[in-house]
Amino acid sequence: MEPWRALLQGIIETVCSHEDLDPAQSKVDLRFLVKNDARCALEIAVNGPRRMRPTAVWSWSDSKVLYYDSAGKRWKEDPTESGVVAPPNLLEIWGKNG
Repeated sequence: MEPWRALLQGIIETVCSHEDLDPAQSKVDLRFLVKNDARCALEIAVNGPRRMRPTAVWSWSDSKVLYYDSAGKRWKEDPTESGVVAPPNLLEIWGKNG
């Protein structure tokens, strides 16, 4: 498994665990964030019941992951390994996930 894929899976599991959601039952939306015309982060949003939408932002430019609850309050910040590079595109992510 590619390092970025393992990190992404861990992020989704952390978000779901914090909000008592089942990762297998939750729809996940991914979106690249851009700064100065370059991708700098990936937003991971988990869609739960009753419009719950906890998110995480994986910033590979800062080598960290920021976690936010459904109200938008940051509840956790984790460093990432500096060697983990971003996925090249969203099609690669979805192409191998389903």
